[in-house]
Amino acid sequence: MDQKQQCEQQYEYVLNIEYLGNYKFIYENHSPINEDDIQLSDLESQFLDDFKIEDDSQYFLYKVEQDDSYFGLELKFNVSADQLMQINQISEHSLYEGIIIKIPRKQQMPIYEQITNQEQKQENLLDTFQKTYNKFFDINYVTSLGYIKGKLTVHEDVLFFDPDYNNNLNEKIMQEAKLKNVQQLQFQILLQNVIKVTKREFPACIQIGSKEIQKMHFVEIYIQTKRSKVVLIQLIDVQQLNELMDSINSVLVSYFPPTPNKVIETPTKPQLKTILPYYYKNDVKLEQNIQLAFEKSMGSNVFISYLESESEIIDQSIFMMVACYIPTIFKSQRWTLLYSSTLNGSSIKTLMRNTQFSQPVIVFVRDLHKYLFGAYLSDGIQKSQDHFYGTGESFLFTFKNTLSLTVYNWINQNNFITLCDENGLAIGCGDKYGLYIDSEIYHGYSHYCETFGNEVLSSKENFVIDRMEIWGIFQG
Repeated sequence: MDQKQQCEQQYEYVLNIEYLGNYKFIYENHSPINEDDIQLSDLESQFLDDFKIEDDSQYFLYKVEQDDSYFGLELKFNVSADQLMQINQISEHSLYEGIIIKIPRKQQMPIYEQITNQEQKQENLLDTFQKTYNKFFDINYVTSLGYIKGKLTVHEDVLFFDPDYNNNLNEKIMQEAKLKNVQQLQFQILLQNVIKVTKREFPACIQIGSKEIQKMHFVEIYIQTKRSKVVLIQLIDVQQLNELMDSINSVLVSYFPPTPNKVIETPTKPQLKTILPYYYKNDVKLEQNIQLAFEKSMGSNVFISYLESESEIIDQSIFMMVACYIPTIFKSQRWTLLYSSTLNGSSIKTLMRNTQFSQPVIVFVRDLHKYLFGAYLSDGIQKSQDHFYGTGESFLFTFKNTLSLTVYNWINQNNFITLCDENGLAIGCGDKYGLYIDSEIYHGYSHYCETFGNEVLSSKENFVIDRMEIWGIFQG
């Protein structure tokens, strides 16, 4: 190895050019040092910019615990999830138990720092304002995950939903959705973001095995933030529906200025924002999604009998009360009007012609005293050639002039169920018919009969028909 190579191995030459006015060159040599001996403190401050710790006065440190979520942290510290991720340079999937994150300091001490025990830890931001709330309602929060039970608080500035911490169905929803904390099911809605609140009533339904009508409804809360959203809730006690609507709408009045120039001040207590973990988009699929949510709520053990035609004497609830007693296979069918005394004329021949291919059928009669009564006929109405037909599934019923239904089932004394010809329609028999309609669909009578053991169905034994309708299963 020559002398030049030895020199290059032992020394590094650094050329510093300084302007001295006479263009002289100065050479400085530096002996190499071991990399292990280098310390960050030996470097110039300009190289340490990336290692400097930010000003502690802007943030405080928080250790993430097992039940924490971005939604829960938003409530505790009044800071958005996006802000937390940006400050800490973490993703939405990187929030794990035990990691230390920075939380922006507010003018007031965060709620979390005031917590002293486990029971207090479960409280949320809105608990500190509990004394000022004025209305509470037990509701179901309708989501794509299912129905979440809890309590809705209507405040002068905000709607807040707190799920039931001890509800088994809520726990099941959390497990299926792989949620860590029930607080992830909470929502809060600033009333200044609410556009309108409406109620939607669905057809009455009945749980199989029960005779009690359930009136299904949703309260739809339309919200406008960056996106147009709809939140669906359902009251546990339907009697509180109007009270809830009045409570919300009375507050909303202050957010809709009567004149274009009126300024509504944004509430300053507390510093909250609208947070919705689950909602429906206000788009062209909204109606379809609401219908799906309703059908999902019914489950497999609830039925609805739909009326495909308009009626002059009954509504869907009345029909459903009768449908409770018909065979299960027919309960959830769609029913259509086969015959109407006002639409089709007062003739027994027309009645038989319109109903001859349909079974079963339900007959409704209203007399001049507004008594409503009728019969369920398992084998429909057909010309019977002077003999009775039908099965023990048939029955007579009456509402009288009330909304209370009385049903008279077959009592197995005889098989005289239905008789129909040009002279009229007779249902049940003994010494007299249980219900008889003449050939002109004008007069009729009701009497005790051994077939059904019934009392008089109408206002008196002999009655004049005001309206008569016969309903059968829709074949479309």
